[in-house]
Amino acid sequence: MKRPSLTLVINTSGRLDCLPFSFGAISRETRGRDGVEFVLVDNSPDGRVAPLFREWQDRLPAARYERETVLGMIPARNAGIRAARHEVIAYVDDDALVRPGWLDGLLSTYERFWDGSAPIVVGGPVTLQYPDGVQRPDWLSPTMENWLTRLDLGNQDRVLDHPAECLVGANFSAPRSTFARCGGFVDLGLKYGSDERLIEHVVLEAGGSVVYAARAHADHMVGAARLTPEWFRNRYRAEGLSRQRMLQYLHPRSRPSLAFRAAAFTAKMMMARFGRILAQDPALRLEAECRACYARGCVESTWHLLTASGTNRTRAIAAA
Repeated sequence: MKRPSLTLVINTSGRLDCLPFSFGAISRETRGRDGVEFVLVDNSPDGRVAPLFREWQDRLPAARYERETVLGMIPARNAGIRAARHEVIAYVDDDALVRPGWLDGLLSTYERFWDGSAPIVVGGPVTLQYPDGVQRPDWLSPTMENWLTRLDLGNQDRVLDHPAECLVGANFSAPRSTFARCGGFVDLGLKYGSDERLIEHVVLEAGGSVVYAARAHADHMVGAARLTPEWFRNRYRAEGLSRQRMLQYLHPRSRPSLAFRAAAFTAKMMMARFGRILAQDPALRLEAECRACYARGCVESTWHLLTASGTNRTRAIAAA
């Protein structure tokens, strides 16, 4: 298939400290390129990003500003879908920087792996950038570092072995037709993990593919506020909550099945807590704590579903 056109979307809650770096990287990567546009979705409570956008507008490709007053990642992402005019819609976080070659790496992957009609999602690697003068903490294991939105699945473009391998939302794209098939991003009322993961599941169930674009590389700036053990404990718990809500949405289970899962996750939580007691290394101890927090989130989400009255699971889908 021929190379598709692309809309690059950033939705932001107002990170004025990060956006100039993101804008600069996009400007350098897209300078002089045809078939690409940029959409900024301002999801801040007060529209604070508009003046900064106006400063950069002439340096960004066919740039447009969209205001989304309903706060949250899902409404903002769906606003980007509605605003996009090109064939492929790519999302990059407002604290992420596209590297040189990102655009060609992404579009060449579509040329190789997409026939123009089958559902597909494509994303690339993400490398972490710690604040100046900050090293990776000793208590932060490489496994836990992935929760800061790091992704490295090798140097080859390929179809991923889902769900063992997944993309990340900081560097994620799909054709308009795929988003239309999925109904856009789905709001399950949770903070983490359900939005792009749901898209991947729907694409695979429809016979499509999840593809890794090795050269579509982005860097993710790690905020200092995330480099605390408490942030990781909360992040793991939120992922557990989100994962079970997503799976129930995709494949509704009966009450007996939910009760069995709740008991199984409770056992996993107790085992992880016991592992924390046995661990000697601080990084391994915190990792065990975080696994317990993940299991706790799974238990809480499963019990919420188990005790909810009725079977109303209406899909809260924003119009794409």
